[in-house]
Amino acid sequence: MKKCSKCGESYPATSEWFVKRKESNDGLQTNCRSCKSKYNKQYRESHRDILLEKERQYYLNNKELLRASQKLYYDKNKSDITKKSKIYRADNRTKILASKKKYYAKHKTTTRYKGYTNRYYNEHHAEKETGGSKVCTYCRLTFDATIEYFGIDKRECNGLTGKCRACRTLTNKKYKHVRNSKDRLLISTFSEEDWDECLIFFDHKDAYTGLPMKIISQDHVIPLSKGGSYVRRNIVACEKNINSSKNNSNMEDWFRKQSFYNKERLNKIYKWIGLKNNIQQLSLY
Repeated sequence: MKKCSKCGESYPATSEWFVKRKESNDGLQTNCRSCKSKYNKQYRESHRDILLEKERQYYLNNKELLRASQKLYYDKNKSDITKKSKIYRADNRTKILASKKKYYAKHKTTTRYKGYTNRYYNEHHAEKETGGSKVCTYCRLTFDATIEYFGIDKRECNGLTGKCRACRTLTNKKYKHVRNSKDRLLISTFSEEDWDECLIFFDHKDAYTGLPMKIISQDHVIPLSKGGSYVRRNIVACEKNINSSKNNSNMEDWFRKQSFYNKERLNKIYKWIGLKNNIQQLSLY
């Protein structure tokens, strides 16, 4: 048995109860593990700023070595790390979302947020802006050449992205469509090339109203809830509020009831979806 010099309690003289120390006669420290842990915690709390500064300096002096070591460890344990990460996110979803909201509230005017983006644009790209218009490379619509309609890309000559904000959002939503189709065991092969062809076919206008679109969306002719796949012959371009109005209704029945119904546009939609003998010929490519 060995008596702790801090709390006065006696414990077995083993490494289970005492930390090892080569300089001592029995090879163990005089304080038990519990007292040692409490002391370390108090020390870290009282010397927090000093310890953080030491860690920062060490990181700056050994940045490349530490990054190489981390990459090597990640490459060796990639599958285990990914699996543990998924489990952690699933078990702590609420905690993670609360932490993100707290971080955003604290840093919303700094890096990666709107306040920083606007400030960066004003400082670095305002002088490049001509005040003219810019054509979106995706939907071919013309907007004012400002960050209200385009994101920032410092690699471009005018400091703006090629795609408008609406199309960038639409591109991101593509993955949602793909995921929903896979969840329902439906085919999902719609590509950006297919979308370009669709926009050209309908002259970059709403397939139902024939008017230019302010907020573009992709409408399933056969709704997803009724087995409509995310494929070339089942997607048409339309205004977002028109898409919301159609919802999961039958396209022809819904269209005929609208004030903007037009037989020529209906036939054009039929031509795009490949309707033959009142049966839609859905292409897989």
